[in-house]
Parts: sequence; structure tokens; C-alpha cells
Amino acid sequence: MDMQLEPIGVGDFDEVFRIMEASFPEDELRSREEQRALMDEDFYTILVDRSEEGAIAGFLAVWRFEGLLYVDHFAVNPQLRGGGIGSKMIAALKEVSDDPICLEVELPETRDAQRRIAFYERNGFHLCEGDYMQPPISAGKRPLPMKLMTSVPVDAERFGQIVRVLYARVYGISGL
Repeated sequence: MDMQLEPIGVGDFDEVFRIMEASFPEDELRSREEQRALMDEDFYTILVDRSEEGAIAGFLAVWRFEGLLYVDHFAVNPQLRGGGIGSKMIAALKEVSDDPICLEVELPETRDAQRRIAFYERNGFHLCEGDYMQPPISAGKRPLPMKLMTSVPVDAERFGQIVRVLYARVYGISGL
């Protein structure tokens, strides 16, 4: 049976936000209000996989730009991790996107970060060579040194284009 990712309804937001809060450090999260406001944007979608009981097993928060799909947040419900749900969700996302997929990962300086990078590599992603600094996700948050990973290998020119799109469209930084 193929996994079906579906957009969340407004009633699912609180459950997704709880998983988000349990899965990401403070500096990688927007406030509840900022995150909820993104739901009204045409280019932003939260896709979920549901358990047989209908609970949210995992989610992918994605931005759709021309020629690029950016995964802003991706998490599996902490109680369901390790069962292959994440790999199935990545495969399902690749099936519905004709565009290359990009995401941010922490620098490979900790065991957890190395494990996450290896997970994405097993699922067909490539670690980009260039340096990348994630701007503050919202007011009062810190910038974070990160790495980008893409579903197709990219050269330095394409890497720079992706960074400019993310800075302008996701983080509101223009003039790069």
C-alpha cells in the first residue's frame, strides 16, 4: 500500500504543533501564532501521514517555489519513530514533487546530527558543500549554522540560487 500524504485541516494544527515542539530546538521554531499564520499562505502546506486510527503519525511542512520544494520542518510523532514512517514519507513527497527538494540539517558535529544526515542520504539526498547560515526563524531567535541537503546534486551556482530563494522567501531577507 502506498502512503498518502494529505494537507492538514485547521483542526489538525494543534496536534502538528505539539509534534513540532517535541521535535525541534527553540531556535528552529516559530511561535504558534507565526506558524498558524503560514497556513493561510498559498505557497505553504503541511502534509501529514495518519495512523490507522487517524492520528497524525508524521508531518512535512513544505514551501512550494518555482523549481524548488523546501521542507521547512519534518518530524514523525516521537512515539512512532524508528518504524520506517519517515522514509515512506520522504518517498511519498518525492512522488508528488516534480521539483528538486531541499532541506536544512544541523552541522554533522553531534551523533544525532550525523544520524539525521545519514537518514537523508539513505533516502536519496545529497549534502551540499557550501556554507549556510539559517537566519533567525523569527524575532528573538538566533541564526544557526546549518547545511543544506538536496534531492539532486547541485553545483555551487545552483546552491547560491537556492540560498537566495530561501533567504528572500522563507526568512524575508532581500538584496542578496
